[in-house]
Amino acid sequence: MASEGADVRPGNGLVDGVGEVRASARALLAALIDYAGLFPPAQLPMPAAVHNYAHYQDIPFSWILGRFIVPASRLEGFEREATSYLPQPGSSAVWRLSLGSTDPARDVKRIDDFNRTHSGALFDSIEIKADSVAEIAAAGKAIPRSLRFYCEIPLAGELSPLIAAIGKAGAHAKVRCGGVSADAFPSVDRLAGFLCACHAAGVGFKATAGLHHPLRGIYPFTYEPDSQKGLMHGFLNVYLAAVWVCVGMSGGEVVELLEERSAAAFRFFDDGVVWREHHLGMADLLAARRDFAFAFGSCSFAEPVADLRKMNLIP
Repeated sequence: MASEGADVRPGNGLVDGVGEVRASARALLAALIDYAGLFPPAQLPMPAAVHNYAHYQDIPFSWILGRFIVPASRLEGFEREATSYLPQPGSSAVWRLSLGSTDPARDVKRIDDFNRTHSGALFDSIEIKADSVAEIAAAGKAIPRSLRFYCEIPLAGELSPLIAAIGKAGAHAKVRCGGVSADAFPSVDRLAGFLCACHAAGVGFKATAGLHHPLRGIYPFTYEPDSQKGLMHGFLNVYLAAVWVCVGMSGGEVVELLEERSAAAFRFFDDGVVWREHHLGMADLLAARRDFAFAFGSCSFAEPVADLRKMNLIP
């Protein structure tokens, strides 16, 4: 999807111009993109999505790849299609998977059954949607702490009770950053409020939808030739904002960072990242990725990687 209004000209991303990724860029991007090729707007058939994920394991940028997201309704289809691609028994490689669930009590058993019968793949994460404290509490009782549990909540209304309930359930929050129409994209104020509320409650998060590009800008909403365009959030904006929230950045500055459209405003070094006059050290970056800002789901892996290459963040 071509962009307008975002400056993705090469920034300061490579070490000595010889193709080594800056340590700070590697720390920020490692396992950042969960592959959601089965979901809109790509909405690929199962064979294509599984083939893509297998292919991405073997490319130079595989270290950016996270989990494969499988809707519970399509688990059997995934199992049939993935069998010939999965690492062989005895291999150290394992596909890490996340199940999109609408019935956690049922799906926890399905995860257990799958994990017992496959050595080359592991569901270690489950994702649900919930609109109320009661729904979150019920899911928390059904989902064992051995699974990483993400709970997607709406950004409309008061966030604090829902985020507090997520923390009490031993879960992580999930935020939807876009979709296939303009009204699916939350404002930077609401997104900044979500990040700050999660950090205040000690609740980590992942994001999903609408984060195909590193920088905020105007892009097509779908892959159709006549797709409408609109302002979309950038995943570098969101995840750097999340890290800076962890070191005390004010809400107003978080909004400014989420609105940033210039690649030249960011500089990556081996000892940290600079955004305009703000410096972020490696220890804080690594801690935030480990404990707070986990990943985002994208129906495309190739598109964000291509934009990162344009920015010279990866060779």
